[in-house]
Amino acid sequence: MKKLLAILTATMLATSLVPTLVACGNSHSDIIDGKKNVSTEFTLTNSVYVSSETKDINADILAAAKKEGRIEQGLDLHMGDITDKENNTLPPNNGDQEAGYIVFTLKDRPEISYTGSITIYFTLINSSPVDISQDVDLSVTLKDVTKYDDLTTLQNEIWDEAKTQFTANTPDDISGYDLSGLALPTKFNQPLSEQLIAKYNGKFDSGNKKYKGTITIKLNIISYYINLPLELKNDVGDNDTLYQFIWQNVKNSPEFSTDPRVAASYKDYDIDFSSVVEPGRGQSTNFKFLATPKDESVNHYLRVEGSLTKDPYTMPKDISLAVPIIVYEKDRYQVDKAKVWSDAMAIAGLPLTPEMKDFDLSGWDAVIRNNWPNIGTKHAITLVAKNNNTNPVFKGDTTIHAIIMNDGVVKTINTGPILLSTASNPTVDSIFVSTWHNAVGQFGGEISTKSTDYVDSKGNSTIDKSGLEAAYKQALATKGWTDYAIKARGDARTTGKDADLTITGKLRIIDSPLTKNVPIDYTTRDYKFNQDPTTVDRQIKTLTTRIWNDIIGYSSFNNELYTLYGVSKKISAWDSDYEQKVADAIKNFTPGGSPNIPLELKFRLKDQTIYQGEMTVQIVLKYDSNRIPMNPSGDPIDATANGPLVFYLDNLNIQNPEQYIKNLMITIWHNAITYNYELQKKYPNLLLPTSNYNYWDQEVVSRVVLPTVNNPVSDITLDNIIPKYNGLYEGTVIIKIKIIYDINHRP
Repeated sequence: MKKLLAILTATMLATSLVPTLVACGNSHSDIIDGKKNVSTEFTLTNSVYVSSETKDINADILAAAKKEGRIEQGLDLHMGDITDKENNTLPPNNGDQEAGYIVFTLKDRPEISYTGSITIYFTLINSSPVDISQDVDLSVTLKDVTKYDDLTTLQNEIWDEAKTQFTANTPDDISGYDLSGLALPTKFNQPLSEQLIAKYNGKFDSGNKKYKGTITIKLNIISYYINLPLELKNDVGDNDTLYQFIWQNVKNSPEFSTDPRVAASYKDYDIDFSSVVEPGRGQSTNFKFLATPKDESVNHYLRVEGSLTKDPYTMPKDISLAVPIIVYEKDRYQVDKAKVWSDAMAIAGLPLTPEMKDFDLSGWDAVIRNNWPNIGTKHAITLVAKNNNTNPVFKGDTTIHAIIMNDGVVKTINTGPILLSTASNPTVDSIFVSTWHNAVGQFGGEISTKSTDYVDSKGNSTIDKSGLEAAYKQALATKGWTDYAIKARGDARTTGKDADLTITGKLRIIDSPLTKNVPIDYTTRDYKFNQDPTTVDRQIKTLTTRIWNDIIGYSSFNNELYTLYGVSKKISAWDSDYEQKVADAIKNFTPGGSPNIPLELKFRLKDQTIYQGEMTVQIVLKYDSNRIPMNPSGDPIDATANGPLVFYLDNLNIQNPEQYIKNLMITIWHNAITYNYELQKKYPNLLLPTSNYNYWDQEVVSRVVLPTVNNPVSDITLDNIIPKYNGLYEGTVIIKIKIIYDINHRP
C-alpha cells in the first residue's frame, strides 16, 4: 500500500510537471512550479530515542533525519502533514524497539518553498528514564550533628547512611544528585525534623539508560550549643581553674543543668582550649570550642562559645591618708600631688597601682589654695579624683581625705628676767646671744638652735631685734625692768621646719651690784634618802638636782620685787659646795639614831658686779628606807599626754641603725622629760637623768622600731620606763612616739 501510494504520488507529480517544464523552456526535474522538490525515501541510520517526555515523536524523527543530512535543514513539521505512518508511537516499555515509517507530505502553500513527499523508515527505542523517586526515613534515630561545622561533611555522612536503603537500581553516587533542604541548625538543644532532598541531575544517564526523580531523606537531628557571657570577679591565674570555671557554668546553665549526658568535669572531653585566654582587668576575650566526649555512649558533643570579661578593679570610694600632707611656706599653694596619690594608692592596696594621669585632679588646686595652712596649723581637706575612664582596668571615682599641715613651730618663749650690770658693758648683740641661748632649750628639738640658720632665701637674717633694742635703751635710761620681744622667722630649708618664734622677757641694767643677803628655809621640805649601796650615788645626784630646782623656784628669783629676780638660775653661775655637803651627810649617816640631818647650804654669785650678797639655804635630809612615788597617786606619768612626739625619716638607708636609735632616744628623752617644764612642775618627784631608769635597757630600746616602705608609720609606746637604778623612787613613765617615713620630707 505504502509503495503504491508513493508510485502514484510520483506519477501525478511528473504528469503535472511536463507542460510547465516545456512552457518554461528550462527543464529541471527538482523544480516544480518554482518550488524545490524534496521527495525522497530513506531509512535512518541511527535509532531514534524517544520517551514519555517526548512532546512530538514525528518532530524527533524529522530532527534525526536532519541530523543525518537526509533532508533539507529548512524543513519543519508545520510545513506538511503526516499522510501515512506506522509505529510512530512510543514503544510500550523502556528499552523496547519498534520499526516503522512516516510519510511527510508538504503542503501546497505559497509561503512554503518546498514540495514533494518524504518517506522515512526508522527504528524507535523507548528511552524513558527510570523514576527513582523515593523516601528514606532516618528520623527514627535522633542524630547529633553538633560536631559538624560544614554542611558537605554532614550531607556525605547522611548519604552514606541513607543509600543502604535505596530501591534497587538507584544510582548511589552522591555526585549524581543536587542536594537541598538541609542546613546546619540555627536552633539548638532541641530535636529538629529536617529533610535532605536529592534531585537526580542526569550524570549517570547513558544510551537508553536514564533516570529521573527525587530522593527525600527524612531526618531527626539535634545540635548542642551554648553561648556564655561570663564575668570574672578576680584573677584566676592557672588554666585548669579557668577551664573548669567555664565548664561549670556550662553544666549549671538552664540548658544543661539537668542533662545527664553533660559531664561535670571538662576532663571527660577532648577540647582545644587555645581560644580561651584570661583577659586583663576591665577587658574581654572571646572563646569557642567543641567538646568531644571521650566516651560518646556516656556524653554527647557540645559546642561552646562565649566571652570572658574580667571586672575592673573598683577604686575605693574613700581613702584617708594616715600621714598628714606636710607643706612649707616656701612652697605656698604647691603640693606634691604625685606623693599624695602614691600614699593614697598604697593605702588603697589594689593589686595594680592606678596612674594619676587616668584621673581628673583639676579640683585639687582650689581645695589646696583655700585651705593652705599657716605655720603650725592644719586643715582637713577632701580631694576628689574623677576617673577619666581611659584605663579599663579601674572603675569608679575616689575621694582622698587628708590633713594638710604646716608642722612648723609657732612659739612664744619667755626666757624670764635678765639682770645685767653696766660694769660688764652689755650690748644689744651680747644680750641677744644670752637670750637666744636661754631660749633654745624650749625649741623642742624640732628646729635649728643656730641663730645663723634663721635667714631668708637670699641669706638675709630673719631675726627682728628691734624690740630688744628699744628695751635696751629704756633699761639704760630707767634702770628699771623693761619688757622686750625678739621675732624670728625660720624657713624649713635651713631651720628644719618653718618657724615663727617670739622670744620675750624682762631686762634690767644696774649701775652697782645688789648686796642684800637672801635666807631660804626649806627645813620642811621632804628630802629623803636611804643607803642602798647600789643606788646611793644616784640618790645623791637626784637630791642635789631637786634641791637646786627648789632653790631657783623660790620667790626671790621669781618676783621682780625681790632681790634675786633676774639673777642667773644656773648652778654653774654660783659658788657653793652644797653638793659635797649633801653627799658627805648621806654617806656618813649611821642608822639607829635620829633620821634627820640638818644642813646649811651657802651660795655666792660668781659675777659680783650683779650680786654681792649671800644666799643661805636651810634643809633637813631625812633617812627613809621606803621608796618615794614619782606620782603621789601611783598612776604612771604620761609624758606625752597631749600627743605623741612625731619624727620624720626621708631615707631608710641608715648605715648604723643602732647609733641612729641611740641618738633618737636622746632626743626623745629631752623633748619628753628634760625640756618638759610643765611636766616637771606637775610631778616634782619626777627624776630627770636617764641614768636612774632602765631607759637604755633592751626591754625599752627594743620597742623603738623604725618604719619601713610597707609600714611607713611606726607607732611606738614606751610604757615600761621605771627608775630601776634609783633605790629611792618608784613609778612608771610613759612616752608615745610616731616615726614617719616620708621620702619627700626635708628637714
